[in-house]
Order: sequence, then structure tokens, then C-alpha cells
Amino acid sequence: MLEIMLGWYIGSRTDYSVFCGKQNKYFKRYLPETIYRLYQQTFPDSSYAHFWKSMDASCRLFRETAVLVAESLGVVYPEEYEQGFITYVKAVSGGSGADC
Repeated sequence: MLEIMLGWYIGSRTDYSVFCGKQNKYFKRYLPETIYRLYQQTFPDSSYAHFWKSMDASCRLFRETAVLVAESLGVVYPEEYEQGFITYVKAVSGGSGADC
């Protein structure tokens, strides 16, 4: 879902006139550098601790871009859905998971 949202984010910035490429290979070209760096942090290695750090990066990146996409479309970002997901993540992580 994060990559779909990033595609929508790119679309909202380009009037939906560009193609992100097969498997989003053009993300680096179309995403601002700060967002692309955060996107790179969503890929963990095999470390359990790094998994939760990447989950946190994914949550932050999704929220950051989704709020901007919602604004560009003139709709309200559904905070209640996000809060439900955060509650779920904390439950499955035993409290040691992502801060989202």
C-alpha cells in the first residue's frame, strides 16, 4: 500500500502525467530526495530490530505522503484508520514495535 500511495503522491505533484515504471523503478527520479531516502529506510535487513525501524519509516512515509495526497484531492485524511493500524502494530509487536 505504501508504494501505491507513493505513486499517488508522484501523480499529485505531476498532474498524473508520469509513469513510475514497472515495479516503481522511477521512484528515485520523481520523489523528492528526502522522501526517497525515507523510502529506502523501509527495506530492512534480517535484524528483528531493523524490521521495526523499517516499519516505523513506512508508517511515517505513508502518513506524510497520504496527508499531502488527500489535500491535493480535497479530501480529509482518515486519522481513525491510521490510529487503528497503530494500535494493531503495537499489539503484534508486544509494545516494542514501530512508533508510527
